[in-house]
This record gives sequence, C-alpha cells and structure tokens, in this order.
Amino acid sequence: MFLEVPVSVLKVRACEWKRLSVLCCEERAGFQATERGKGMEGSRGSAKLGEYLKRLRKGYGFSLRRVEERAREEGGEIDNSQLSRYEKGRCYPSFDKLRILSAIFNVPIQAFSDVMDLEKYDCFKPESTDFQLLREEGNAEMRRGNFGRAYVIFEKCMEALDPAKEYSDSPSWEELRALCHYNMARALLRLGKVNLSENELRRLLRNSHFLDEHTKMLALILLSNVHKEQGDRFLAIVEAEKCLSMAEERDDQEYAGYSLHALGSAWYEEGDYHRAADFMGRALDAYREIGRTEQVTTLLADIGVCDVALGKPQKGLREIQGSIRSARKEGRRRALAYGLAKKGIAHFLMEDFASAKDFLEQAEIIAGGGDEKYADILFLSAFYLWNLSRKNGNPVSEKIAFGRLKHLRPSLERSFREVQRFDEFIQNGREEWAP
Repeated sequence: MFLEVPVSVLKVRACEWKRLSVLCCEERAGFQATERGKGMEGSRGSAKLGEYLKRLRKGYGFSLRRVEERAREEGGEIDNSQLSRYEKGRCYPSFDKLRILSAIFNVPIQAFSDVMDLEKYDCFKPESTDFQLLREEGNAEMRRGNFGRAYVIFEKCMEALDPAKEYSDSPSWEELRALCHYNMARALLRLGKVNLSENELRRLLRNSHFLDEHTKMLALILLSNVHKEQGDRFLAIVEAEKCLSMAEERDDQEYAGYSLHALGSAWYEEGDYHRAADFMGRALDAYREIGRTEQVTTLLADIGVCDVALGKPQKGLREIQGSIRSARKEGRRRALAYGLAKKGIAHFLMEDFASAKDFLEQAEIIAGGGDEKYADILFLSAFYLWNLSRKNGNPVSEKIAFGRLKHLRPSLERSFREVQRFDEFIQNGREEWAP
C-alpha cells in the first residue's frame, strides 16, 4: 500500500523537483550548483535515480522499447534512448516525464525525489567490504541517530554479501540478504522515506519461505510502523497483534516487547491514551528485562505524555525527564530532541505555556543542529509553537511558526496526528479550530 499524494502536494513536489534537478553531484554531498538556470534535461543526471529506474523497469520485465510504448499509452512521450540516458545518470527527467514513469511503474512520484535525496549520503559510504564489520558499523550509526549514514552502510553491506561465503551467524545467504533489506528499510523509515521503506520490506517478504520466524516478525513489526506512519493505523494494529501472537507462542520476550511498543504507538496516534499507556507499559517491562536501553529511553518519553494526558502530570514529567537524562548520557541526539519535544507537549497539555515554549525551542535547536536534520521533530515542535502563538495572540510568532510548518510539510511522508491536523487546517481554507 502506497501513500497517495494529494494534488495540492503534487504541485509543491513539482516545484521541489525543479529545485532538486539543478543540484550538482560533483562532490556527492548535495552542494548547490553554481549555475541554477539550466533546465532538467540539460543537467547532469543522478546515478542513484538511474539505478532506481532501471531496477523498476527490470522488475516489471520491460525492455526500453516497451516503456516507450507504455509511455504513449499514458499520453506521453519517452523514447527508449531518452530512458537509457536517465538510467545511466546522464540527465534528469522533467517533472512531466517522472509523472508518466510514476504511472508506468506504479510508484508514488515522491519516491523519485526521495531517491535523489539519498544521493547526498553517498560520500559516507565506506570502502570496507567486510560484511560483519559493515553491519556493526551500520547498527552503531542507527544508535547515534545518523540514519542517512546508516542507510548507505547497510547498502554497502548488501553489496559486500557474498553468496559463495559461509557466515557463522546465519543459516543461509537468503536470510542475510533479507536482514540487509530489513536494515535498509529501518534506516529509510527513520529518515522519513516511508514509501521506499515499504518497498524494501516488500522485496524482503517476496522470499518469505526462506526466512526464519524471527526475521518474519522483524519485518512484520516494521511494516506495522510503516503503515502507522502512512496513517493506516487499523492495519498497523492488526500487523502488530499478529506479531505479538507469534512472539507469545515462542515465549520470545524481545519480539513481544517490539509488538507491544508498536501497538502502544498506534493507539497513541489514535488518541487512546489508556490503551497506549497499557501497551507501552508492558513493552517497557519487556525492554527492561532484556536490557534494551535505547528503546526504554524513547518509550519513557511517550509514556510520560500519556500519563500527563491521563491526569498524572508529576509522574509523566518524571518519566520524560528520565528519558532526557538517558539520552544525554548515551549521547543520542535524536532521542534527546524527541524527549525535549515531548516535555514541551506535556507542559502544553498542562497549560504551562512558558515552560512548553522553552522545551519546544530547545528541541528545535537539537533537532536542527547536526549533520542530519530531524524533520519530524522540527515539525512537531513548530506545530505546538504555532498553537502557543495562536493561544497567546502573538501574530508575529504565529506567522513565523506557520512558515516553518509550510516549509517542513513537503519533506514529510509521515502522517502523525499533528501532520494530519495541519493538513486539515490547510484543506479547510485555514478556518479557525481549537489547537
């Protein structure tokens, strides 16, 4: 299931694509070109986009000539030599051409922009070809919150995987390949590339008969999180419940914890704080029992907001402060920004608006202050700062926060509650509603 992009957002994407199309790849880190006036067809293309287009075409079993024929059926023109240039990274497709390719390959047009965006991380791809070391390095970057770096390391991990070599920690090469897809999907989801994450999971699950039960449960939990991010929380709950049942049958505390966490997150997004707190509390017990400190840190922040919303403010604030303290101690920038944002939300719910503003602004500084910007946390903080300004009758601050929201919204595929409420506000013609 792919996220459908509204027409209004597509117009933004068209402008965004034109901006992206003049980026220069000379230093492989996303620096801007000195000549911005050149059109897309004349610009040097993207190797990553080319590889993606070629993989889609081969996945459908289409020849270059067949894509040309399908383009005509869709009311457009893409000749086979033109497509070949795109695939070789020699030039960029125009937005109209991408729209046609999107229809031919049945992928959201946003996926092309996402693939382009990933190219800026290629400069972090390591030279090593040691599969085990690469996997450890990728997991370490995930813990640090460097999801773009983690993605390219996991990508290199896939390239380094040798089918002729025996690996001691896995029963099969297929199993290790599946875990590479899982890790890439995990990094993509944390980067906010929801559709690309789902694609990797679908590639993993195509060969599910090769996979052991643990890998299937990992994929199922991540798919539940993907569907939650796409706003399909009913499906997310069904998938998490299925995984919980599998974990309980095997008396597997780790995967039970993951399943309970996913269920708690889905109910949190539904606004059912009682159920959310129940599932998250059980997940917290499971994580503590098996020593999963990273998950405990993030989960405490969410449980704290639930408790504040349920009329237990002191308990909730202690839990969130524990999350912030752990994040600082462990040096986890994303977890720290997340905890600060959640503390701001907690104070907002308590109508302590001065404290809310302080913590939300701290979250913005942390989330936007590193090599990797956390757009979801920046949006979350800006959303509540915007509402604070509206409550306080401060039109200048309101305009600034609203501008940040408009700037951040096109970069988010995620569909958490605050994004949905902002979209409703825009779609309703910016009519007044209670924050």
